[in-house]
Amino acid sequence: KWIRGWVAEEDRHGVLLNRYSYLSGQVNMKSVEKTIQNFLRNGLDLATGNSPYMGIFYACFQEPATVISHGNVGKSAKEQGDEVLYNINKRIGGEENRHAEFYQSVGIEVFRIDPEEAVIAFRDMMKEKVRMPGAMMTDEAELKLGKRGTTALFDKFAMVAVSEGIYTPQDYADIFDDLVTKFGIRELSLPEGSEAEIAQQEVLTLLERSQKLAEIFGNKKRDKEIVIEVPWVNEPIVLKAA
Repeated sequence: KWIRGWVAEEDRHGVLLNRYSYLSGQVNMKSVEKTIQNFLRNGLDLATGNSPYMGIFYACFQEPATVISHGNVGKSAKEQGDEVLYNINKRIGGEENRHAEFYQSVGIEVFRIDPEEAVIAFRDMMKEKVRMPGAMMTDEAELKLGKRGTTALFDKFAMVAVSEGIYTPQDYADIFDDLVTKFGIRELSLPEGSEAEIAQQEVLTLLERSQKLAEIFGNKKRDKEIVIEVPWVNEPIVLKAA
């Protein structure tokens, strides 16, 4: 029952943004519709396999990411004087936040009941770097996969989002840290030398790396151009001197 209601609500988000795009007259709707058609045909691969735990943890991470991205799109729209788009994104972001609260409450319970398998599943998901749902979208006739299962179109889209501050390495690191705290991963007492204990340390190492990447990205005193690897983008991103 929850899944049906959740999916129906997510669909309304897409329908609303699609109609806004059409009515605004500012968007190439033929290209948009081709992209939608190809994406539905190609499907998506969230790299969670058949693991129910990874599926839950994926939603725990991805839903807050949508809250952030919709919030920042709305903020940008308001700064440009588009109150309609601002209100659309504010409404969608609020619904996505409720989705996040639900899935995170389930994730917390999974860690309480089955901490060893939970931390292994969480480690496996974070090693995949939380692939975004749109990673396989394309407006090309044939899907051309990159080394991480993303398309050239998605990479362009993601790089614009990063450069415009819509969804950045800092956001990724903040969500990661928040989940580690909520799930109590630092405090887990696990059998010494077990796969679960190894997974626990790997999670904390991955978190540290993502925080260092966020620090590099957010450095306002860069005196030279740098190239960074953003977890969910196939191609490296070039950051100009601050």
